[in-house]
Amino acid sequence: MIAYYCFVNFGMLPHQYAELPYPERVLIAEFVTKEIHDREQQRKEMECNG
Repeated sequence: MIAYYCFVNFGMLPHQYAELPYPERVLIAEFVTKEIHDREQQRKEMECNG
């Protein structure tokens, strides 16, 4: 799922993600999780304000 997200949003091919060292894959997963959470928060704020 993370590889798909990276492909759609950043143009990173799945094999590029898979070939990264494990610590980098974990870090990217954390970045993706944070971005998803932030987008959800923004969506909720927009619903409340408008």
